[in-house]
Amino acid sequence: MTKDSKIDFPQHIKIAPNSLTLFTPKSVFIDDSRNFRAKKDVCDHKHENSDQISRSNCHDGFISFKAAARLQTKIKYLFWLSKCFTIKRNELVCLPNNKISFVTLTLSSDQLHSDSYIKRFMIGQFCIELNNRYPGLLYIWRAEKQKNGNIHFHFLLNKFIQWQFIRKLWNRIQKKEGYLQRYQAKFSKMWFEEYLTSITNFKIDKLPKYRIAYNLGVKCGWSDPNSIDVVNIKSIKNIYAYISKYMCKDNDNRETMTDDQRDNLKIEGRIYYCCSAISCINSNSLPIDEHITMDLDKIHLARPDCIYYSDYFICIRLSIEQCFNLGAFHIYHLFIIHTNTILSCQTKSSSKTSENISSLKSQPATKLLKREQMKINYWTSWIEK
Repeated sequence: MTKDSKIDFPQHIKIAPNSLTLFTPKSVFIDDSRNFRAKKDVCDHKHENSDQISRSNCHDGFISFKAAARLQTKIKYLFWLSKCFTIKRNELVCLPNNKISFVTLTLSSDQLHSDSYIKRFMIGQFCIELNNRYPGLLYIWRAEKQKNGNIHFHFLLNKFIQWQFIRKLWNRIQKKEGYLQRYQAKFSKMWFEEYLTSITNFKIDKLPKYRIAYNLGVKCGWSDPNSIDVVNIKSIKNIYAYISKYMCKDNDNRETMTDDQRDNLKIEGRIYYCCSAISCINSNSLPIDEHITMDLDKIHLARPDCIYYSDYFICIRLSIEQCFNLGAFHIYHLFIIHTNTILSCQTKSSSKTSENISSLKSQPATKLLKREQMKINYWTSWIEK
């Protein structure tokens, strides 16, 4: 396909954070040299594959390819709802600053309960207490197994939370289930040399840090284990790519594993979970007008390699920030309206007084939406010049 090709775009577009999907019962591609007509209906596609389940989407204790793609979309929505994107040097970039926290929760001793029990009672209590402390908190967690068979959890939060509070909360939950007592019984009898032998990935250059950690453990009676890990997002250049890869990764070598190794790394039940405000989000689907058509033409001329044609739809594998940087400002504006609508609905649902609800209803356009509209007007006038 050449850049001079012309597309008679379908009638509807689905705007997602990571891609654009164009669909209609009959999509037509018109090229200067040949005519290609994809007249298959989307309903026919669903009917043809109704009895076939893709192997890449089967839940066998590991995250599937389609589940990882859905999780990436949810992560991107959390970044957008947290207002992490801003215009810098005429480009739309992600600058989370103190708006994102990435935390890992581990068990301080060998796993005593099933995966389902830990997720229901321990992680459930952890999420409930976080919501009580920080109303309107958005979060996503992903479960993963360690090599020793213990389950651990990666949490993505849309607020900066002090690690001291998270560690105190998680250790209190562990103590209720008996993990802290087993940790104390194990380490309270150890000398420093024995403590060093229990450290995995031991490094001789970190010996002073191990001494400090041992002394702190003895001082507090081994009642405050380092059971969490907080990532310093300021030291990471592309935080979205890092978190997305970290939370959506799969065991690439599981095909070469033995049955015992696979069973040891399998996760029972749910692999990831989003808060209700994130899980109920649907991508914005709306009819294509002349402004969207102009933006699609810009994308087609600049990045034809990112357009995938199917018998049932056309997929443009570009993120919203990439579309903005290519000059597709109207598509970006529609996506901002969609995210602001989600934010306003979330604000209304979390509001406890009727006065706040009535004030929100009297303001259909938020300040953020007005500011984004001013940005769109500025960039549109700049492009026309």
